[in-house]
Amino acid sequence: MTLLPATDSSARETRLRRAITLPQPATDPRGLAASHRDGVSSADAASRWQVSSRANLERVFTRIITALSLSAHGQTAAKQFTIFLRHSAPHISRVEADQPSSIFGQPVHSASRPIGTALIVSAPSCDPFIVTENIAAALVARNCVELALFEQPEPELSAVIAALQQILPEGVFSVLHDRAGWGGRGPETAIIILTPDQWFLTNRDRVRSGVPVSPRAMVGFYSR
Repeated sequence: MTLLPATDSSARETRLRRAITLPQPATDPRGLAASHRDGVSSADAASRWQVSSRANLERVFTRIITALSLSAHGQTAAKQFTIFLRHSAPHISRVEADQPSSIFGQPVHSASRPIGTALIVSAPSCDPFIVTENIAAALVARNCVELALFEQPEPELSAVIAALQQILPEGVFSVLHDRAGWGGRGPETAIIILTPDQWFLTNRDRVRSGVPVSPRAMVGFYSR
């Protein structure tokens, strides 16, 4: 995927890249118990998610959407997940699109595979709407998601986290906390940094979040 070149990187952005350190996974006893009850390890659950059928993806997303709809602060997120579900691939073979998608004016071609694990780092004061749409796009592309937060999430994002932790198998979605360094995530992990006005994707040029992006293009962003 070709992204816009980074033509005006500021010192603040450089400092952000260097300053953010990678948190460690939070322990969720309920998730561990559920995983053990089902006899499925986190690694197995993650592997199965990445090759999910369209029918299974729809079942899971429908449960998430229902949970969000019933939540006091989940109404907007429910609509976001509904929109992104419409743009999921029917299966993990290559998607044939009638019209080419574009992101920030550049062509994006639907790919055959998820990127693996999307480690989404939400910088302080990042809009919950932006964080939620990135989570939804990454999940509908059949990635596992690790969400790194550096402040208490707002109610809207808390509702999303609660729904995903309740419904998704352990190993598919997790929330990270505590500062611990960037290393050790493995080659199948892509780190996406969300700030109040920009996105950064590791080892690629800068992407601006202020430009309207289609849901299909965002799903392509989280595919390869």
